[in-house]
Amino acid sequence: MWAVSSVDDALALYQAAEATPRTSTRALLRREQDVIVDGDMAVPGAQTALFFHAFKGKVPHVLKVPCGSAEKAASECVLYAEVAARPIPQDVFLVPVELLDMCSGSIHEAHGAPGQPSHVTPLRRGILMPAYAGTLSRYPVPMSAAVALEVASRLAPTLRFLHASGWLHGDVKPGNIFLDYSGDAWLGDYGSSLPLGLIESQYTGGTPAYQCSDLTAAREPLRFDLAGLAISLLVQLGLLRLSDAAYVGWPSIALQAALARVEDAQLRQVLAVLLEA
Repeated sequence: MWAVSSVDDALALYQAAEATPRTSTRALLRREQDVIVDGDMAVPGAQTALFFHAFKGKVPHVLKVPCGSAEKAASECVLYAEVAARPIPQDVFLVPVELLDMCSGSIHEAHGAPGQPSHVTPLRRGILMPAYAGTLSRYPVPMSAAVALEVASRLAPTLRFLHASGWLHGDVKPGNIFLDYSGDAWLGDYGSSLPLGLIESQYTGGTPAYQCSDLTAAREPLRFDLAGLAISLLVQLGLLRLSDAAYVGWPSIALQAALARVEDAQLRQVLAVLLEA
């Protein structure tokens, strides 16, 4: 039994319970998708989705189940599904995601065939992705110039590829930069991503603390995403404090001041290119 103190807490608890894959759902995933859901995963700061340890075959994965609308999972997988339909260059590092259709376990009998299942009532959709060691947000601050350079060298071409393919990422930040078990960076979490033609009418804003307040996604989408990468690195280098960004992002003058404090000349040049692209 759970005790909650408000209607909002009760609703959140209900949505979490609704989103949790049931035993029959897990059995279906294992039988039809070769996916084993193996227990809850605690993700600090997660508020809009539940996470579960999973395996696909023998490979560790994570199952993300958005709370609320089941269509949220589908929308987060559209970018990767479209981009991966053609060969992805070797210098592009996108977190691969797969949409899973799950069920409520409500199996109905077909007429004239007692005991034979006819269909499964859809309940929820989930997002399956490889398991990573963590995200850049968990990397100790200040990070070294060498690590920052490596992240930039992997993700700047990735963002340029996305835009050449007609997409805005829309929420580049340390929490959406995943680190594999070799320490290599991958860009993920496509919940704010949109085709370039839909930005002006549908973009919901991303995370202002990792944005330049002098740029808008609709007018300069590539600069907007590349600035998000530069700001993420400046934060992880310890040269920007998130508390100073408030809820409006960083003015260009503040970013240039932080850039001037980067001691490594090569890194300073790389970040300058990202901010001025």
